[in-house]
Amino acid sequence: MASVTTFLGGIGTKADAGLIPGVFTQAAWAASLDATDFMGANGGYLVDASTTADITDNLNGTLDVASLNAFSAFGNDELAGCYIYIYNCSGVATGYYLITSNSASLVICSDTNLIATGYTSSASADFYIGGAGDTTLTAGLQAALDHLGTYVANGTNNVDILYNEDLTLTATIDIDNIVGSATTMARLIGTDSSFADTGDQITIDTTTTLSDGLFDFPASGSAVYITFENIDFYGGGKDASRAAHCVNESATGGASDNIIFVNCTFRGASDHGVLQESDSWSFYGCTFTLNGGSGFYSLDGLNNEFIGNKFIDNDEHGLYSTGARIRVIGNIAQGNGQDSSVGYGFYLDNEFYCIGNTAKDNYADGFFADSSSFVTVMCNNTSSGSETGYGFNLDGRENIIFFGHNHAYDNTGNGTTITHCSEVLDTGFAAYKNGDNITGDPNLNATTYIPDADSPLIDAGVGGTGDTIGALCATAGGGGSGGRLMRARRHNV
Repeated sequence: MASVTTFLGGIGTKADAGLIPGVFTQAAWAASLDATDFMGANGGYLVDASTTADITDNLNGTLDVASLNAFSAFGNDELAGCYIYIYNCSGVATGYYLITSNSASLVICSDTNLIATGYTSSASADFYIGGAGDTTLTAGLQAALDHLGTYVANGTNNVDILYNEDLTLTATIDIDNIVGSATTMARLIGTDSSFADTGDQITIDTTTTLSDGLFDFPASGSAVYITFENIDFYGGGKDASRAAHCVNESATGGASDNIIFVNCTFRGASDHGVLQESDSWSFYGCTFTLNGGSGFYSLDGLNNEFIGNKFIDNDEHGLYSTGARIRVIGNIAQGNGQDSSVGYGFYLDNEFYCIGNTAKDNYADGFFADSSSFVTVMCNNTSSGSETGYGFNLDGRENIIFFGHNHAYDNTGNGTTITHCSEVLDTGFAAYKNGDNITGDPNLNATTYIPDADSPLIDAGVGGTGDTIGALCATAGGGGSGGRLMRARRHNV
């Protein structure tokens, strides 16, 4: 299995970035971490042959690629760890071949490219080595992702795509040509200008009306096992009628499964920030805010996971999901329902785990559990300040597996009712189900959600001393169970 790194954007002016991104072993990039070792001063190829190369089979698993003085700018074996991209060759399959050694006029590389064995006979060929992919235009990003998807599609390669350039889209990007596996994934990672993964986000936005959103996973395509990191998806403004969604996957029962987002922002869509109907999508440390619909919306997605995210000031709901087997841990939903007609903090249905979350100042219920739900665990959650709803609206449900160590305060649904179900109102909240539920002013900081020293949330979680109720780690380190789980899960992404 090959683990490789490639670059989109470039360095310097980026004017020389090409159509074919260079590819390198992840070990070579990790040993250097200096982009100038892998591309020209303005993002161009390290070697762009002006003449063709002669290719010879050494009959020992390697090929010779000979081109007079083409590699003279590099010391012996300095190109080892780079891939040479060979094309226009009748005897060698187009693709990337790993360079194992080089001299001024000769590169020795594997005779197996990133897709399959490519060599059949001696032949001349054109080639590139190194460089970043040009993504100054929408078509460039689309072409680069389609091109690189080919090298993940056979399930034998990990590909890290480092991307350091903001882009204003003029058309929707289709994610439909990257098919990985549980052990071979593609990762599109936003970086700083030097391609360092510092957590800095790149911004992908639009000034165009895009009914399918910024990124779309078409029903006709197939995209699985992809991770997106450090990307700010900006739909152009919720009232601007530009991108309907930041990320769109609207085909019920679609084929785009096992998609991961880490440290991404979904904002300014005219409808939902993320619309999803396939299965096994995961979100870690992301923000869904200021969207015209819900932050996240799904009617069908199964086995989704949300850890350490923020759903803030969306016109409709924060997190709305009716799919089964959902894990919601250490998240914050605050100020949702900006259009003052709907606005749950968390709407969950059917086999879900809701642990260590904070709902605050939402228009409707802080937490709503649909009446069809079962196999449900709700603990270490806090809900306060619901404008028209309950803290915990259990919708008449009686078969919750575990409900305990939750907190509610100042929710205005049905007068002062804290919890709504067929058997309990305010007076029964403390002892409901597994008990140890509490009330009282949570005394949360308005920005960090950290409780004051006298907050009733401190040490009130299921774990007792040291286990604080709520998503206190989602915005500031330390604190409750949700945050600890988020950090542990993120470490293994």
